[in-house]
Amino acid sequence: MTLQDKLEKSLSVALAMRGMKQKDLAVKMSCTAVYISNLMKDGRLSVAKLDSVASALDFTLWEFTRLGEQ
Repeated sequence: MTLQDKLEKSLSVALAMRGMKQKDLAVKMSCTAVYISNLMKDGRLSVAKLDSVASALDFTLWEFTRLGEQ
């Protein structure tokens, strides 16, 4: 499993744990659901942006990334 796969899994698991969809996360981050989808799929996710996603889901960056390992 690549790092990209793990990050996509982290997002899926985190959203499920919070009972949210990408559109809900997008509203919380003041962006579009398409932006969230592209952010996770294009492979150019910065640590700062990853931290923003994790924070919006009420996870630390470490907790968020660990979700993809499980």
